[in-house]
Amino acid sequence: MEDKAEVAGNGGDHQLMLEALAEDPQSRLLRVRIGSVTFTSDLNARVGYTLFPDGRKTGPDRPGAPVRQDGTWKVSAETVCSLTQYGEGVPRAPIC
Repeated sequence: MEDKAEVAGNGGDHQLMLEALAEDPQSRLLRVRIGSVTFTSDLNARVGYTLFPDGRKTGPDRPGAPVRQDGTWKVSAETVCSLTQYGEGVPRAPIC
């Protein structure tokens, strides 16, 4: 993944999963197109997105859940956990 997104929560809880996603050849091909953003509060939002591995749409549009933590919007652990299926042998963090 060329652009790094911060993940909400304790990074140590998902460190192995994030490292595996970043290094996995399959997940490195993923690109995302954001279709919608709806703010549900000052700290939470819902994001509609579509994944494109290798330039082709995969599956239906998906909901994502960014959260605002320490003044910065971050990708929720829930959303990152849903991406592990696109890697080969990417371990899911215990919080998933």
